[in-house]
Parts: sequence; C-alpha cells; structure tokens
Amino acid sequence: MQLGGRHEKYWLPWLVGMPYETCHAVVCMIMGGVLDRHPKLKVCFAHGAGSFPFTIGRIEHGYNCRPDLCATDCSKPPRYFVGKIYSDAITHDTDALRFLVKTLGDDKVVFGTDYPFPLGEVTGSAKGIRPGVAIDSAPDTDDVLGAAVKEKLYALNAFELLGIDKAAYERGS
Repeated sequence: MQLGGRHEKYWLPWLVGMPYETCHAVVCMIMGGVLDRHPKLKVCFAHGAGSFPFTIGRIEHGYNCRPDLCATDCSKPPRYFVGKIYSDAITHDTDALRFLVKTLGDDKVVFGTDYPFPLGEVTGSAKGIRPGVAIDSAPDTDDVLGAAVKEKLYALNAFELLGIDKAAYERGS
C-alpha cells in the first residue's frame, strides 16, 4: 500500500489503502483469469474483501462496456465469481457486514480478527472492540445475520474453506 504522498496524513494507508489493495487483488484474480482457469481454487480475502463488494457493479459495468480493456484474460463476467470467493468478516461495521454477507453469500464469509495488525478486532485496542463485535452486534433474529448465519461465520464456513471435517472438532469427539 502507498505510504507517502497524498496518503501520508490521517493514517490513510490503513483506512482507505487496505480496502483498495484488497479490491485490487480480487479484481486482478478475476480479470487475470486465475479464478476462471482454476475453478476449484479457494481464496479468502481480508478486510471484508475490501471495497470489492461495494464496487462490483462498477467493475461489472466496465467489463461489459469496455471488453477490449477488461475482458482480455477472463471469459466470464466478474459477477460470475461473486459467491465463489471467501472473505473475512472484518468490516468494523454491522451494516457493512450485512452487505458483505448479502453480496458474497452467507456461506462465503469467515470469522477474522486481523491480528496482529493495528486495525484488528483485538480486545483492548479501543473501547468496546473485541473479536467478533460486528457479528455479535446484530440480534440473533436479524434477517441477514441471524443465529444460523453467525454460526456459519464463526466456524462452519471456515471448515468448508479449509476442507476440515467439522465432526472432528465437535464436543465429545
């Protein structure tokens, strides 16, 4: 991420640079054809997939209206890959997390802490911040982040992502 120049003040590399860099990585993997050529590849992006969930419409539009520039290495439109990539849940905002889950799918978001980095959800980093605070802030009856989805975010999706048999980790096993 760019550290100097116009990003020098206000801790901008951490606040806006990371979401950009993560989105950049997602789009390069899509447009570069990596996910197209390797359909079984499982990839998890940090920072709630960065700005990707919020710019997928723009990215898709660019792919469709300027295929000469965007569709050179990938035969499928960017939205085809939404729901095929994973992201951690580090959004630091329950509404943003809700949008992430609605965009990628409730089976493609996993618990994360961003430890040991300075914006991670680490107990004591700021008042009221602890691992999972954005997930827990939604009531269990939430239409997007209800109890069943929270269980997916906290554990079940990670088992799937990592190819681990959940039964090996159940109590009494």
